[in-house]
Amino acid sequence: MVFLGLVGIYDPPRAESRPAVLKCYEAGIRVHMLTGDRPSTAAAIAKEVAIIPEDLNVSNNPLVMTAALHRRNLFAAMTGDGVNDSPSLKAANVGIAMGQSGSDVAKQAADIVLTDDNFATIVQAVAEGCRMFANIQKFVQHLMSANVAEIVVLIVGLAFKDNDGNAVFPLSAVEILFLNMITSSPPAMGLGLEPASESNMREPPRSAKQDLFSFEVVMDTSVYGLAMGVLSFANFCIVIFGHNNGDLGSDCNGRALLTFL
Repeated sequence: MVFLGLVGIYDPPRAESRPAVLKCYEAGIRVHMLTGDRPSTAAAIAKEVAIIPEDLNVSNNPLVMTAALHRRNLFAAMTGDGVNDSPSLKAANVGIAMGQSGSDVAKQAADIVLTDDNFATIVQAVAEGCRMFANIQKFVQHLMSANVAEIVVLIVGLAFKDNDGNAVFPLSAVEILFLNMITSSPPAMGLGLEPASESNMREPPRSAKQDLFSFEVVMDTSVYGLAMGVLSFANFCIVIFGHNNGDLGSDCNGRALLTFL
């Protein structure tokens, strides 16, 4: 045998992988790479795509280890294409199989099949999910704020009595339906279709236990609803006391109220 030389085989990562990983860091997402290669080989690829620092010393470093993320109570999403990846795809919170190069076993074990085999697509899907969640919160907050305002006006209106001693209803049933169906629904639908904000991927990740009605949403709904209710009732008082000298008349909840408005 005559020695002629050495041949090295290099499978480089995709060009868009490194920018996608950096974008994940901006969104507070930690990217882990799980592989069956040796730790030194995995660390070399991880350095190229910015998963670990380029000047990291691999030997005895906690950033390069064999471990399961579920032991740390982390929400793990894993990508894979081979038959040997199917157990991990099944055990992960979200298993993502490669649609082009992935095996049938991996596709069946995964929750999502990535049709273009591109990691950047996963980041775009995360961004779209963040946009949808934020828009749903806006949608619900808008409708709930309007309902709180209506409740404030109706409850405060009970303190006013007409000449017959009956409580006054500043809003009739038809007016409430008009507000909910005509004036509130179209703006709420528009909020549900809003494009993503510039800080969409820079918001910290939400806990898996956090529901739609967070503390901020509840507080904003209460404050906005109270403000709208006070302004609406102030308008009601201006009509009653400014233009009608405070005389509510008789049968206020019927034709008299319609006359004032």
